Formats: sequence, structure tokens, C-alpha cells
Amino acid sequence: MTDIYKNNHLNSADRQSEAALIDALNRYYEEALTYAAAGDIEAAIALYREAIKTFPDEDGPYIALGDFLIEQKRYDEAIATFETAMETVKVQNRFFHRSYANALFAKGNYKAAAAVYDRVIAQHPNDYNAHTRRIVLLAMAGELAQASTNLINLAQHSEDIAYLVDEAVAQTMAVYQQYTAGIRLFQTVLNRIGQAHSPVRSANIHKALGSLWIDHNQPGGAIRHLKSAQAIYQEYGMTYEAEAAEAMLESIH
Repeated sequence: MTDIYKNNHLNSADRQSEAALIDALNRYYEEALTYAAAGDIEAAIALYREAIKTFPDEDGPYIALGDFLIEQKRYDEAIATFETAMETVKVQNRFFHRSYANALFAKGNYKAAAAVYDRVIAQHPNDYNAHTRRIVLLAMAGELAQASTNLINLAQHSEDIAYLVDEAVAQTMAVYQQYTAGIRLFQTVLNRIGQAHSPVRSANIHKALGSLWIDHNQPGGAIRHLKSAQAIYQEYGMTYEAEAAEAMLESIH
């Protein structure tokens, strides 16, 4: 297997070519996937490690190996792979951090996974997916104070991002069936901001709570919050949002 690549090392000029680098890495990945498809998992892993050895300064091979190990439910090995990359690769992109967080999530280490997204947000403050994932992970870890603070502070950074994340957090909590954690999170946020602080944001939180109560098959809890959201939207002339809240109410009956 190694012999295939003995003469495949790029010279100095080629190393400066992104296209050449991508082509070389793809050959490793394709060969590894061929081994995996044939059921030779260890050969596939060995090939990913060969790619890391050949290109130790690139985060791509670490991501490929880490993701593959996650698929094999070998979470400790995946986490170790990403931790090694943190020490050897100078710059890691957001995809690297997402994969690293996925490994920690799969292992059940939600708080550590949330901390990984701190690095992504520091580099990409407008990445609402990273904000969403961090808040969800903190809530799942029981860190409601920190999760609610992060959710509240988004409005200070960007109202648009705050709206997107409110909705995305509620949806993600429902996907993970973390209804109780999601309800506690948004109720904490609602208690802290109050309608006088940010009426429209309060409406968005009420709507998120209504959505979670519906997904939790508790329509009684949903009705109160959706009616509150609808009233605020109507007061501020937000017709589309008010109609959306009304549609959710109608879906309950």
C-alpha cells in the first residue's frame, strides 16, 4: 500500500500549488474509501495515517481520518487524532473544529464540544451555525446560565443572527429530542430579558418555546407562548411573523 505513494511526494514547486495538493490528498482518500468499501477498515485507517505522515502540516488528512473513525464509532481514537492535529497543524479551519466537536459530542462530552466552537466563533463571529451548536451543547451539558448568556448576547452582536439562532436552537433541540433542556434554556432567557428589554426578541423566544412544547406533545404549554408571540408581533406590525404564530396555533387544534 505504501509503495503506491513512494514516488508521489510533491516537490517544492508543486507544494505551492493548491490544486496539486488537493489531487494528491484525494488519491489517498479515494484509495482509503475503496479499502473501507471492501471491508478492510484497518487498511483504510492506515492509508489515512499515511496521508497525515506525508502532509503533516495539512488539517485535511486529520479531518478525513477523524471523521472516518467517528463513523466506525471509535470516538477515543477520533478525539486523539484531532488533539494531535491541534499540536502539529498551525491553522485549523472551521470544518476541522466541527469534526472535532462531533467526536466529543459522540463521546457525550458536550461541554468540551461547546468549547471547540468558541474557537470557531472567535475567528468567524457571524457563523450562526457555530453559535447554534455551541448553545445547544451547553444546554445539553446543563450549563443553562452560560447557554442563556450566549443566546442573549447574540442580539447585541446582530439581531439577524439572534433571530436565526433562536429558531435553529429550538429546531436542533427537537432533533436531539432534548425538549426539557430546550424549554429550560428558552425559559431562562425569557426570564432574563423581559419584554421591556427587547419586545421582538421576547416574541421570538415565546415562539421557540411554543415550538418545543408542540414537539414535546404538550400543546397546553405551547398555546400560552404562541399567543404571547402573536400579540407582540401584531403590536409591532410584523404581519408575517404574527401569521406564522397563528398557523402554529391552528396546527394544535
